Amino acid sequence: MGLSNSETTLSDILMRYDSKNAPFRSTYQRQAFPFRDTLIRYITNNPSSAKVYQKMIQSCKYFFIKNPIIIIPKLCSDDAGWYTQVSRPSKNRRSVSLNELTSKIWVTDLLSVCWSTPTLLAVASFMQKIYQCDATSVFIRRQMFSFNDLMIIASKSEMLDLSNVVVINNDEIVPKKDQFYFEAAVSLEALLKALPNVKNFT
Repeated sequence: MGLSNSETTLSDILMRYDSKNAPFRSTYQRQAFPFRDTLIRYITNNPSSAKVYQKMIQSCKYFFIKNPIIIIPKLCSDDAGWYTQVSRPSKNRRSVSLNELTSKIWVTDLLSVCWSTPTLLAVASFMQKIYQCDATSVFIRRQMFSFNDLMIIASKSEMLDLSNVVVINNDEIVPKKDQFYFEAAVSLEALLKALPNVKNFT
């Protein structure tokens, strides 16, 4: 049994196929692949693209059980929390509780983090959930995070929009007072040099 890749059933995937879901796991059977276990293990743990991984889990749930990743084309957040955007109208958004999700996530198209609350750590809080981020459009508002985190979420970015954002040098400790944030920040020149794919920067 494989998994559906339809965006319209993403909430169902999050609820039914997450790795702690016992009924889903109970129907899993050991596979007898005509290849060495080492090759299958390598293919399972190192999918070459999100599209290839989707094909793998559609053909056999073994791949999802062994390496649970949920492909999310558009991951966004606002004051109401995290959600996936199926299409442009806001009524098509589906809420996602990242704290309850045990699978990793692979963002393929767009990442948007927009919080107007005093919390500046939304980006840092979801980094442990990211398997990979191939988003070509990245929009981040009112956040503070490390240079390494930026490289993970924006390395494929062609459109990068950072507003009221402080990117902290990896070696620095996050300052406790606002007035010292910029002393630990990475320069704009260093950011753009590290992101050669960016064509449109705001």
